[in-house]
Amino acid sequence: LIFTFICTFTTTFIFACITPVQGIVFIFVSVISGFLNLYFLCVSSVLRLGAVGHLPGQHVTNNHP
Repeated sequence: LIFTFICTFTTTFIFACITPVQGIVFIFVSVISGFLNLYFLCVSSVLRLGAVGHLPGQHVTNNHP
């Protein structure tokens, strides 16, 4: 019974220590993913504008029939 109590207390203590870290990591990851989504959106739109009728894949297949 004492062992179970010690285990529960230890896990609760560990989770109490981990949870704020998880919150910080979650905020950090969400911010980074937001920036990445924005970046990929910009890159894809630029590539779409620049690659209209001029795709690298077509270029390669044209060079090597």
